[in-house]
This record gives sequence, structure tokens and C-alpha cells, in this order.
Amino acid sequence: MEYNDTISRHFEEIKYKEEDKKFQVKGVDFIYLINLDRRPDRLFRCMQQLAPYRIEPHRVPGIDGWKLSQETFHDIAMLVQPFMEYDRNVQVSFVLGGSQGVPFNESLYGKRCLHKEAPGGGMGGCLTHLSILNDAYLSGYQTVWILEDDFTVKGDPHQLTHLMEQLDQEGEDWDVLYTDDDCYYTLFNVQANSGSEKWLRPGMPITMAQIERKPVGRDFMKIGGRTQAHSYLVRRSGIKKILDFVKRNCLFFPFDTELPCIEGLKLYNLRYDLVHGRDRSGSDTYHKRR
Repeated sequence: MEYNDTISRHFEEIKYKEEDKKFQVKGVDFIYLINLDRRPDRLFRCMQQLAPYRIEPHRVPGIDGWKLSQETFHDIAMLVQPFMEYDRNVQVSFVLGGSQGVPFNESLYGKRCLHKEAPGGGMGGCLTHLSILNDAYLSGYQTVWILEDDFTVKGDPHQLTHLMEQLDQEGEDWDVLYTDDDCYYTLFNVQANSGSEKWLRPGMPITMAQIERKPVGRDFMKIGGRTQAHSYLVRRSGIKKILDFVKRNCLFFPFDTELPCIEGLKLYNLRYDLVHGRDRSGSDTYHKRR
């Protein structure tokens, strides 16, 4: 498939990989950990949590979205086309927080835009995830685990080996498996996240399929979408779908909110928290497996 691909020139090379690391998870070809250079404290906490399980991910320096140029914006932001509709403001440049953006209307046709809350750090995170997925695809990996540096381990991550096998046995042809239970993606919250009553993305109506939650066995939930990408497994099929989508469409949202926009991307949650990324102080929702 051919693309007018402007975004992949901003994928960064993943350097210094040690593919023969002994401390990994069976069934996972490689584990990536995103960590900004200015947050060594987070890196220490991550490695400390995984050390008891003899898991050592490969650290990937996060791309700092606050340092991206306007030229980069033009390459990675979605191109507004005449058939598109949207009922909220958007950003047409990288801005600091607090900007209200500009109305989405015919004056933007042929220009580039992002969701009102997307410019800045979110785009750096998005490009980091995409750089990892590109590396995984070029490396020929079948399954990878991607972590952001604010995850919390609630149970033995080696259970992922069994869980992947179990999801396969359920007959589910999955692309992405999040390692926690995210129940936040309701219609109300989808509308709040998109900033729109009708449109998930310009030209893309919100549908009930995007908020689907269907139980699969006792451990999984088939979902239409979610936020939060602190810890997820992704198969080669999913990697290709994500990369194909962004090369065709560029970006509108930060990475986690962009994934539900990808038609045919098969998303699953666990029905409990194994490795999660939200602050749940005072609660312990991890479901111990029998």
C-alpha cells in the first residue's frame, strides 16, 4: 500500500538493543520501556518493581513533545479535507497549555490540525510509541510488550504468558491486550475526550462500537476503545494496522486516544489489574488467579 507518508520520517531509531536478554517473559519477543531522560526517578521505580520477577525491559528515551518544531507539526498532524466535519476547536500549531484553539471550519481545508489538548507532550509520547512499533515491525517481532514509566505492578507479570495462550484458546484473533481493566471509556467520557458530541475524529462519527465492552471468558473484555496506554501487549497484526493508519491519516489525538479510531484494530482488556498505570491509591482491584 502506498502512502503520502510524512510522519515516519519522525520515527526515531531504537538504539543499543540487547535481544539476548535472559530476563524476559515467555511468548513476548521484546519488552520496551518509555522513559524521558529527565525522569530517572521513574526509571528507578520501574526497574525496582520488575526486578523481583527477573524482568528487564529495554529503556527507550521518550521524545520530548515540548521540543518539537512547527515543521514537525506539519508532518505529523492530520490534513483537513473538505469532506470532514467536526464541532469543536482544534490546534493548528504547537502551543503551551491553555490555548482554546481555532474553530474547525472550511477555512482549515488543506491545513494541518490536532485535537485541542494534543499539542506538546502528548505528541512526543505518540511518536515514541510509533517509533517502538516501527522498530518491532522491522525486527520481525510477533509480540511485544510496551510500558510507560508510570506503571504499577499488581501481580506476577509472567502470568501474561498464560493469558496470551488463554486468549488464543478463546478463539479471539487479538491485536492489542492491555494488562489492566480500564472501565473509563463510556459514551460520556468518549465525548469529553474527543471534545465533541458527534465526532470521534474529524470526519469520523462516534459509534457505539467504539465503546463496546464484551466479556470473553473470566479474564478478558473485548473493547471498542479506551484511554491509557501504560502497559499493553501488541501482536504483529496490530503493529501493522497502527502503522498503516498513521501513515495514511497522520495524528489527531495522543496515542492512547488514537487507537480506537483505527478500524479493524482488535482491542482487549484484562478484567482486573495486573500491570496498570492509573493512580489507585487506597484500592487493590487485582484479582488473584485461582
